[in-house]
Amino acid sequence: MKRLPYRLGDRRHLPAHKLMLWKISILALFIAAALAVFNIVAGTENWGPSLLAAALMFTVAAVLLVGPYLILGILAFFVRSHRTLSATLLVFILLVSVLGTTSHLWKTQVYLNRNKALPEGTDLGIFFVGFMQWMSTILLSCIVLPVYFYLSRRNRPLESIQEAYPTEWAIRRREKYNAQTESLADE
Repeated sequence: MKRLPYRLGDRRHLPAHKLMLWKISILALFIAAALAVFNIVAGTENWGPSLLAAALMFTVAAVLLVGPYLILGILAFFVRSHRTLSATLLVFILLVSVLGTTSHLWKTQVYLNRNKALPEGTDLGIFFVGFMQWMSTILLSCIVLPVYFYLSRRNRPLESIQEAYPTEWAIRRREKYNAQTESLADE
């Protein structure tokens, strides 16, 4: 019986696209973005004096809350070939999605259940959550992208200058080597 190089069930030898970590990341981001849009719509009692004001408010809130999920989704697709980066990004995505969605849902419920007899104030919870998500996304992108480019560059077989632009001496040497290997193969 032939011995397998890995134990059964050991998935370390599979590339990241076989594990589909990036697809799980994008699914989690899609769910979090849908929940963010739902919280925006559910948390709005008054859309404003006009349709234009409502569209502007919804656009700002959607860009503020859904934008980081879009950036993280693009980043997850971009680093899908590196299993470790993809797994790290998945953990970060789950953390940002759960914390952002939970805090925004909590802030929406507090706003909707407030005592309406008290004077109104500006609710900046949505902006604080969005700002923190944007900052963490930008920070993670500034860390992951250089690591990705370093790993991609390090793992790529480099071509020497002699192979890219061979001199006449190198061409003659290669032809001589090819002729020798062909004569050895014929024997």
